[in-house]
Amino acid sequence: MKKTKLLFTFIVLIGTVFCFAQKKDGHHYEKIKTLKINYISDKLNLTPEEAEKFWPIFNEYEKFNRNLRSSGIRSVKAEIDKYGSIDALPEEIALELSRIFIKINDKLATNKRNTFEKLESILSPRQLLALNFAEIEFNKEVLRTLKKKHGK
Repeated sequence: MKKTKLLFTFIVLIGTVFCFAQKKDGHHYEKIKTLKINYISDKLNLTPEEAEKFWPIFNEYEKFNRNLRSSGIRSVKAEIDKYGSIDALPEEIALELSRIFIKINDKLATNKRNTFEKLESILSPRQLLALNFAEIEFNKEVLRTLKKKHGK
């Protein structure tokens, strides 16, 4: 249960970081995207043929995730704003909004499963595993950098 809560928090945090980076300045989002592309390319050691097939699928996966997180977080935040704060929410509304986050995570998981099934015909099993770790490690690096930048 603790791991699930941690994963949930991590997913929301990363989604929020990408949403805010995109909203405040498209340059930051593009910079992060470029860094991620380079990081993943390095970790997967893609051939040109693999890269040509891999990146359109992976980019669509990322776009879906980004849009889902952005719209989902925005809709939950708008509902919270109607009440002024989370503390002011009636219990039934808080439960409903929590369930929206669960649905978002379900959709993210389904998207990942579908994407990885598509990638099985392009990447080796080791590359697929490396992709999972590359995403996790890249997100950790982004958080470390943000933490250093903001002196926390």
